[in-house]
Amino acid sequence: MSEDVRWCALSYCWGGQSQSVMTTVATLQERLDGIDFRELPKMLQDAVITTHRLGIQYIWIDSLCIVQDDNNEKAQDIAQMGEVYSQAYITLSASSAASATEGFLPNCSIPQPLTLVALRYVNESGVEGTIIATSEPIPEGVPDPINSRAWTFQERVLSPRLVDFSSTQVCWRCNSTERSGSLMAKVDGKSSPSANLQGIQQQWKHLVTAYSQRNLTYPTDKLIAFSAIPKTLGRPGRWPMGNRFTMQSLWKVTHLWFPSSGTVDKRKARLETYRAPSWSWASVDGEVECKLGVESSIPEPACEVLGVRVGLANDEAPFGTIVSGYIIIRGDVRQAVFYPLTSELFFYKSGTE
Repeated sequence: MSEDVRWCALSYCWGGQSQSVMTTVATLQERLDGIDFRELPKMLQDAVITTHRLGIQYIWIDSLCIVQDDNNEKAQDIAQMGEVYSQAYITLSASSAASATEGFLPNCSIPQPLTLVALRYVNESGVEGTIIATSEPIPEGVPDPINSRAWTFQERVLSPRLVDFSSTQVCWRCNSTERSGSLMAKVDGKSSPSANLQGIQQQWKHLVTAYSQRNLTYPTDKLIAFSAIPKTLGRPGRWPMGNRFTMQSLWKVTHLWFPSSGTVDKRKARLETYRAPSWSWASVDGEVECKLGVESSIPEPACEVLGVRVGLANDEAPFGTIVSGYIIIRGDVRQAVFYPLTSELFFYKSGTE
């Protein structure tokens, strides 16, 4: 499409087998000829209606725009997801719906507007801000189905503008503001990518931690469902590392991680099918934490990473599925004992048994 063409992108939960209307090799020509609106599930009908009311001619819906049973074409299309969402004029996030059959327009109950008081303040560093105060209880958010799904994470992160149809309200989110039906308050936009290595590492690790909290229907999708983020951020002008933001560099800054307490069964988290090297956060199921130590400083490394190599399943998807990988490090060696039942590690002190 030319640069002046606008389109909506839909972010939603398929809901397993409930996604009955898809494009396949057998139905491709039929889809190109036209799609009967009445045949679409409620989710897709709501998306088409919303797009039309916004005055936008085109909409991206993955189940229709990707040929689902053509593996080669599907891999190529998935590799372009970063462009689809980062360049979309707006993304419609059907957060309240658990499947394509539910729809999202009737599911949102608009709360009564709150009586708000805006209080300006200046902190010790001279940074100005606003505190929104109210004497009334603010409605608590309800965990929406979309926020537990891994594939929708990159769609939200990369979208420059997003309308969130949650179970309690409609929210508008963009790079400069966030507004909702119950709390009409302007907030500072997304922070720009840091121009220093420390900031880049911290932001990347926050993304990895947040993504690891989400679920996948197919565990082998762990990397491919996340791949649009490093690919898009690696484009010139989007991230200070520019073209050096590669899979190899990502492995170097995310080898310091550990499973979050209580969220990962460490004896069952490893997959029988290879997905990533054992030293990678992507090799386990469940939430992980990536730490550099304290947030304000990078600790002195105890070892040096000499080299990292990963073998790609598809050369056209440099941030996608991998089939092999290794890391070479150099550092001091210290004797220790590992107790598998408790996952505890005890180090021997120098000069003692």
